[in-house]
Amino acid sequence: LYQQMKSRSDDDGVLYDPPKDENCLFRVLLKGLKRAQPNIAEGMTTKSLRAELMKYLELHKDKVVKIDSADVITLKDLAEDQRNARDGIQQPTQQQDTPERDGIQQPTQQQHTPSGFDIQKYLKEMRDDTPYKCKRGGCLEYYLFALKYDVVVVIHTEDDRVKVISDDRVKVIVKGDLKGTDDDNKPTDKPTMHLSYQKEHYKLLRAEWPWSQPES
Repeated sequence: LYQQMKSRSDDDGVLYDPPKDENCLFRVLLKGLKRAQPNIAEGMTTKSLRAELMKYLELHKDKVVKIDSADVITLKDLAEDQRNARDGIQQPTQQQDTPERDGIQQPTQQQHTPSGFDIQKYLKEMRDDTPYKCKRGGCLEYYLFALKYDVVVVIHTEDDRVKVISDDRVKVIVKGDLKGTDDDNKPTDKPTMHLSYQKEHYKLLRAEWPWSQPES
């Protein structure tokens, strides 16, 4: 597995470049899971992966998480923020000018006001994997993936930032500060998947295990 994930000069560090059919995040997560935990991933498809993540969200929608330096937020609220950013819905908030990363507004607890968000509709939409018609995944989905499958997901973006997703938080740091430890400065032995995110498209990267940046 280590040799498979090492970058090669002929592939620019990319292990898998999926079709641009709105399923790219789920395709690369599934491909990474098949390498990291093949027994769990055996027989899974993008449709079944979507269904598993939405089942987890439905059961744990009130779970509180922390995103970078923001205040705590529930998974349900994160789903609403992601839906709003994806569909261009303007939600009244008490706080303005919050930053965006990966096209998703970074929420804080003070931002949320009562709304008519229907999480059941979100769950139904995200279970659909029909190419070019399905809803794309984002921060919420790879956080759910890290929670459910006990892995670390590292997203390398085109603005020199790295998003590290583990089972307790989402942390955004500048490239070069990436360490071989988790947020508590303890070594991690969890399977780690490196993804690139550029121009609204995800790819699975070959990378040194478990934490160094992919070579290009």
